[in-house]
Amino acid sequence: MDDETPSKPEPRLFGLLFHQLVAICLSLIAGTQLYARVDSIPVLGFNILPYLCLFLIALGPAYCFVPRNQWASWLEHLKPTRRE
Repeated sequence: MDDETPSKPEPRLFGLLFHQLVAICLSLIAGTQLYARVDSIPVLGFNILPYLCLFLIALGPAYCFVPRNQWASWLEHLKPTRRE
């Protein structure tokens, strides 16, 4: 009979794990700094800078939706198999 000991709970702040909170903060800082420092990015006469910055800011919360366990199992499938 397997006796599972309870694992140590992961610390949370605002309901997020610390690496998730860091990802949100870094994406917010990167997006706002890019918007403040770059004048414009014209593509076919249309400025895409605001949309690029919003995409960069949205990467942080998008990272929080993907559980680490799914990433780990997905990365395991990418490892090459050893042939003997």
